[in-house]
Amino acid sequence: MFSRIRSFVTRNIYTNILLRLSIVYLVYTLCRISFYLFNASYFPGVTFTGFLIILLGGLKFDTTAILNINLLYMFA
Repeated sequence: MFSRIRSFVTRNIYTNILLRLSIVYLVYTLCRISFYLFNASYFPGVTFTGFLIILLGGLKFDTTAILNINLLYMFA
């Protein structure tokens, strides 16, 4: 089963790019969550809903950062 998935990912360049960008999004989001957890005492008024809004805004910011960093790689 894993060999079929591996062969599909390595053959299709668009799937490979999408997978790599998803991993980068995940790492950025985990960094944002860990930053909040380590510094939660500095954000006393943030509720769970507020934190989800912060994550959504972070995804918007991350999209521009990730695309700017990887744009040459994706179109080269």
